[in-house]
Amino acid sequence: MGAAACGWESSARGVSRSELRILAGFMRQACEILESQTRQLRTWLETPSSLAKRSHLRGGLSPAALRRVQLFVEANLGRTIRLQDLAARAALSPYHFARAFKTSAGMTPRTYVEHRRIEQAKRLLVDSSQSLAQVAMEAGFGTQSRLTATFKRRTGFTPGEYRRERA
Repeated sequence: MGAAACGWESSARGVSRSELRILAGFMRQACEILESQTRQLRTWLETPSSLAKRSHLRGGLSPAALRRVQLFVEANLGRTIRLQDLAARAALSPYHFARAFKTSAGMTPRTYVEHRRIEQAKRLLVDSSQSLAQVAMEAGFGTQSRLTATFKRRTGFTPGEYRRERA
């Protein structure tokens, strides 16, 4: 069936250009809303209902064990943190803990501890006037050179450059 047979041709002739522009704008907005809602639905479908619960079911740490480990790391950043100490908090062997931690946190325990130490060093660099050696000791790096090497590798800046940029 063509447009003339359906009556479209004759009815379209009675519509002004401004009415057609309004209709076209409305249709564009409707399409944008539909696309936005489709993207949102896809995101919801791809996101697990509970990341902690899902990782636990797939071999990760329980949410409580993960939280115990995170709290232990935060409380002991200035000290040596061994894998055995972290595994004990989760009541697992070091091997099983490392595998489960990576599943739950998305990074190895060592990387996590290093990340938290870098964040602690950033805070100390900005909020205090301590020397770089003192910042290194307080953040758990042991030496200023270790802090500088790790900080530069992770952030692209040396601690001194970071402090000057933030001041």
